Amino acid sequence: MEPATRSAKAGDVHHDVAWLYCWYNNMPTRSLMLPTSQPLPLYYQVARDLERQIASRLLRAGDAVPTEARLCELYGVSRITVRKAMDDLVSKGLVVRHRGVGSFVAKAGFSNKLVSRVASLHDAVAYSETLTFKQLSRTTVAAPAEVAAALKLPVDSPVQLLVRLGSVDDEPVSLTDVYLPPELAARLPRHQTQAGGSIVRQLEQATGLPMVKVEQTVSPSVATPEMVRHLGVRPRAPILQITRLYYTSTGTPVELAVVRYHPQRYSFKIEIVQAPGG
Repeated sequence: MEPATRSAKAGDVHHDVAWLYCWYNNMPTRSLMLPTSQPLPLYYQVARDLERQIASRLLRAGDAVPTEARLCELYGVSRITVRKAMDDLVSKGLVVRHRGVGSFVAKAGFSNKLVSRVASLHDAVAYSETLTFKQLSRTTVAAPAEVAAALKLPVDSPVQLLVRLGSVDDEPVSLTDVYLPPELAARLPRHQTQAGGSIVRQLEQATGLPMVKVEQTVSPSVATPEMVRHLGVRPRAPILQITRLYYTSTGTPVELAVVRYHPQRYSFKIEIVQAPGG
């Protein structure tokens, strides 16, 4: 069955709105509206619409993405536009290409969304609901200079180091080093941290003090042998590293987390919203 149109025929990029009814694998999926009058490149609109389908799981991990020809038909755009849209999704790690086979929704991807004003600290570093943690080790180490400075401790003071592997759908996504002052770590039984879940929430429950501030630093890094082993990346592959320092309502730093992310399975999004009257 051919895609139905409203207001204009498919393929005409000069009309105000192109309504296309999607048919893929002989099944109707949903109606698409591609506004061509707004000042956004067509490839960007196509990429964002496909990204929304992936985020809402209309397209799930491992699903085949329609062919270039089919996407041209569905959106009423040129092949060049579709290729640029797909390049955008591949660069974000949302889609993978297999030569001679086609394009597929990438597995084990999730995003972290940071908003300037949040109702709680957990909203600011909200994780995918499907992200799970496995504790690889928990040891006492001498605090390196940067860790000691962050936690306001003397250099080489003993700190607890928890190494945790984060996964989505059994695919490794992150490797995290969590540093805790020993007096706080003592309040978290080993079996509790081994069960996974947020260390921040566990600290809040143990201390009765809410975490009200996090300082977050994003920086590039390269894959170490440990990351190669646990994340399955190439040696010295580029890695996104995010360092988070958590504070209680008393202004005391209580946790330093150094998170290294798989470059094809994680994206970081910042949303900046102008304050009313700004």
